Amino acid sequence: MFTILPVLVLPGIAQASELPLKWGDVGAARYHLESAILTPRGFRVYGQTNIDARIVALNLSMDSTCAAAEQGRGWLLTCDVDEIGLSGEAMAGEAEKLAQILSEFETVLLEASVQIQMRSDGHIKAVDLEGPSKENRRYAYIHEQMRQFMRRAYSPLSVVLPKGGEDPGKEWKVRGMHVGFELMSTYGTAGGTRFDYKVEEWNGTEAFVSGFGRGSVGTNLEMEAGSGSDADGNIYGSSTNPSVAMIVAGQARYDAAKGMVAYSELAASGQTTAQSLNVGNNLAYQYEGWAGRINEDGTIERLDGPVGPAAAD
Repeated sequence: MFTILPVLVLPGIAQASELPLKWGDVGAARYHLESAILTPRGFRVYGQTNIDARIVALNLSMDSTCAAAEQGRGWLLTCDVDEIGLSGEAMAGEAEKLAQILSEFETVLLEASVQIQMRSDGHIKAVDLEGPSKENRRYAYIHEQMRQFMRRAYSPLSVVLPKGGEDPGKEWKVRGMHVGFELMSTYGTAGGTRFDYKVEEWNGTEAFVSGFGRGSVGTNLEMEAGSGSDADGNIYGSSTNPSVAMIVAGQARYDAAKGMVAYSELAASGQTTAQSLNVGNNLAYQYEGWAGRINEDGTIERLDGPVGPAAAD
């Protein structure tokens, strides 16, 4: 936790209790982002040639530079992937194919541009991927799989601020579904969720913000079609009983002076519910990710402050 220090109020500097979003004022910002994802049911990915593999665990590490432009009542962040590393665990007999596919993904993503639509309160609405080909059905599948990776990578940057950008001194609720509830699925996620934030502490113009939520979710395929199985043979429950019970938690250091996240981490765990048709291990999905701003001196922001690049790994 932070030690509370006296606040020196200077002209143009946000005062404690003010939580503005000022992406457009800071120019380009660089972040180091890491994610670890478990998908025990398997998440199928495709290579450019005639190979595919099912991921059960994925690790992602990357540096990214983002620039913002106003878009409606929010922002459009255009992010370049400066460096990226992907590794994973595949289902039995598919490790070699997975390594080849992830290597292909790295090459493509380094030439891609990630576009993030962010609401005026900081909520990430959509993540798109510009550059990779979608010229045929296979390439369209590959594009969507890489987009799913990028959506997970940038999720910690979705820290939703209170209405009016002012600390209300109590919890505030996220409008819509928090990104932490999204399942690793190309079909999208739907269900009933609630996520609340609160400011735990102020340290000068930095706010330590925590969030917690619960929900019951399923893929859009499940919610529309009822019980059955998807293209990979994963069995799911009924449309009236979403199949995954989720718990999501996060914490962040919000830099109110710059109007952006200094550091944020997010974790989610989803268990299959009693109504679903899955048997065996009931872990359906698990996610842990963090994002730390890269400073001009190369240090990376963490929960307790900046550290050297080696210590951030």
